[in-house]
Amino acid sequence: MNITGATTLSGVKVRNNIFSGYGSVGFPTYNAGNLLITKNLFRSPLASTEAMQIKADSTTSGGCNGTVVSNNVLTAASNNGGSDINFSCTGSNSTGVTVSGNTDTGLADLNGTSFTGFSGVTGGIVVTNNHVTGTPTSGSAVYFFGSVSGSALIDSNQITGGGGSAVSIHGAGDS
Repeated sequence: MNITGATTLSGVKVRNNIFSGYGSVGFPTYNAGNLLITKNLFRSPLASTEAMQIKADSTTSGGCNGTVVSNNVLTAASNNGGSDINFSCTGSNSTGVTVSGNTDTGLADLNGTSFTGFSGVTGGIVVTNNHVTGTPTSGSAVYFFGSVSGSALIDSNQITGGGGSAVSIHGAGDS
């Protein structure tokens, strides 16, 4: 499944699916804001794979706006050193993204692996009520990198295990 729009798509709902044995990215999007990704299972990816990539660039303002990723189960869902839920929205001035109520177990112990990562989101980030187990020795459960600004609420998450960081914040140009 791949959702891509020349202009910002809106109102797409992806729910009650099983993503298993996927390569590259289990669920990639490009310039598709106001997504609801809920009650899905992500498991058993092929090598060098991410579970979700919510992506936009400067050609589509707000390309990640209003996206909600909630109540999904991710079990060993990524194995490329990236994020299970990756908001890569640099230059799109995207706001109002939510990651809530997800359960993530078995993060790969690769350089930089994280539960959720944010780049280029300019405010209104909410990360609440997630359960993350097994943070890798060199990764972070919640990772902010490159051109993230504005407000963020990180509240009532349960992050256990591993030797990495629970939350890691890097400024523009850091990685």
